[in-house]
Amino acid sequence: EKLEGELQAKSGENIVPGIVCHWFAGKISSKEVLEKVEKIIEELDKTGYFKNKTEKKIVKNSLNLMFDPEKLSKVTKPIKKSLQLIKQLAQATDEAGNPLYELFILSNWDKESFEIFYNSKNGQKLFKHFKPENIIISGNIGQIKPHTNTFEYVINQLHERNLVDKDNLNHEVKFIDDQPENIEVANKLKIAGILFDKTNHEGLIDQLENHGISIDKANNKRA
Repeated sequence: EKLEGELQAKSGENIVPGIVCHWFAGKISSKEVLEKVEKIIEELDKTGYFKNKTEKKIVKNSLNLMFDPEKLSKVTKPIKKSLQLIKQLAQATDEAGNPLYELFILSNWDKESFEIFYNSKNGQKLFKHFKPENIIISGNIGQIKPHTNTFEYVINQLHERNLVDKDNLNHEVKFIDDQPENIEVANKLKIAGILFDKTNHEGLIDQLENHGISIDKANNKRA
C-alpha cells in the first residue's frame, strides 16, 4: 500500500514495504498495521490466493508475530557474540580509567516493541552497556536508515554534546551496520562505515582493529 511521504529501506536484497518503513518511523501504529494486514489477507483469501486454510493461518500468525509488540519483544534476543563484543568495548578504559569509547545504537525499530524489549530481561543484557541518550530509535525520531537526514540527526546530536568535530567524523566516528546501503550513506557523510556480516564476528574484530580499535579475540570466542 502506498503511503504519503514514502520512506524506503532494504533488508538484504529485498525492498522493505512502505507500510513497514512507516511503522519503523512511528508514523503508523502496530494496531493500524495489523488492521491493514488483516484486511489484505481477507482480500487475498477471496481471490483464492492461499492453497488452504492452514497456509492462510501460517501467514496470518507470522505477520501477527512481526507486528504485535508484545509477541515481537518476546522472541527478540541479542546475538551472544555481538553482546560480548559490545561489553568489551563498553568496559575498555585508558590508563586513567576513563572510557575509551562512547557507544551508540542507531536502529530501525518501532517505538512500541522497542519500549517493551528495552524493559525486558533480554533487553537489559544489551542496553545496560549504553547511556539512554545514546540509544537512537527510528520510531522516536520519525526517520529511518538509510535516509541521509537520519544520519545527519545523529551527527548533530553528537556535535551538540561536543562528542565529535564535524570536520573530523571519519576519524572520530565508526558506524557498524549489516546493510550495505546504510554504510554507503554513512561514508558519503564522511563517517567511517564498517559492513558487518552477522556470521563472521572475527571479521568484524579485524575491521575494528584496522580502525585502531583493539579487541581481545580469545575472550570474544568464548562468548
